[in-house]
Amino acid sequence: MPRKTRAVALKHDAGRSPNSPVAVTAAPLMGLESSRETSSGLMAVPVWERMAQHQKEEKSKAEMENLRLKGLIQEQLKISKGLEKLLRKRCKSSMSSASDAETSAAVLGVKRPRTSDTEEAAVFASLASGLEARLSEMKAVFEKSGLTHDKQELQETQMILDERRGPVMEVKDAKILPFDVQDCAAAIWQCMEAESEATVVGGATSDTVCFKSSMPLRQHRAPDAELAVRAVIRRVVEESTGRVVFVWESVAECPSRLPHMSASAKGAEIRDCGWGLLEPLRSATGERSSILQLCSYLMPQLCGVSAEQSRQHTHGLAEMVVPCYRDLWNKRQRAVENTLMNGAIDAKHGKVHIKQEAR
Repeated sequence: MPRKTRAVALKHDAGRSPNSPVAVTAAPLMGLESSRETSSGLMAVPVWERMAQHQKEEKSKAEMENLRLKGLIQEQLKISKGLEKLLRKRCKSSMSSASDAETSAAVLGVKRPRTSDTEEAAVFASLASGLEARLSEMKAVFEKSGLTHDKQELQETQMILDERRGPVMEVKDAKILPFDVQDCAAAIWQCMEAESEATVVGGATSDTVCFKSSMPLRQHRAPDAELAVRAVIRRVVEESTGRVVFVWESVAECPSRLPHMSASAKGAEIRDCGWGLLEPLRSATGERSSILQLCSYLMPQLCGVSAEQSRQHTHGLAEMVVPCYRDLWNKRQRAVENTLMNGAIDAKHGKVHIKQEAR
């Protein structure tokens, strides 16, 4: 039996009033058909209340970010004026040498790319080559993880022994969204494309997106490190069932030495392969709702050491990086929620406008 290292179940807060106009629970929202599902504590998660709280937090963050950016812009204006004066003086002097150009780049904060475009393309091509295999594993992975039959919100993390991959950290997540599958799928892909366009030139097609990002790695009693993540995600729409499948491959690199590393290790690499399923929830009342289920296998390893040495540190490394991936998932899910809420508000305002014109 796999040993669970972390299991978090979202429960309904009894201290909140169920009659609150915001606290609409998932059970009445869904109009679940079976009594077992209706009585499930996890299915009674206040979905709308959670989303409303997220919206409130996002508003506060935006206000604080606006204040920070305002101060930053003012500082940048001062710096730019100083640089303008400096550049004017240099233009009047002799032609700058190559070393001067290097100095100017450092002053302006321009960083040389660490990886060439060719190397970047090779990394993404290598990741994309494994997506077909992930699609073929989808059914077996969901059966093994229990996600095929467990249609409720959850967050679970446990170390398991995979027949082919060996020890992996299995990370599961499921969220209920009070919108239909088409709207949810469009919002998810819109967010993925936006992230791709912001990080990888030409990294998005109709069914595949590539992106790269950095994740802070919090360390106990040690300076924070940074994970450089590159990922490829593909979606497959099942027209017959209305479901949308997502599969991904990613690799994260950490060149810094971590506490769990041996002295001879040159860094760490985290491989991540995952599966996602977006499908409608059964409803007797006709309420639109969907569930997004994710399952990921994290496989950390040390670089520059033997396979046996790396395996000895697998569990410790996995425990360290799981929160990073959780944070990344949470940020993306909030972005999807924001997109859905904004779309719903715009649609409502559009209907009101049409009615007023009809009068």
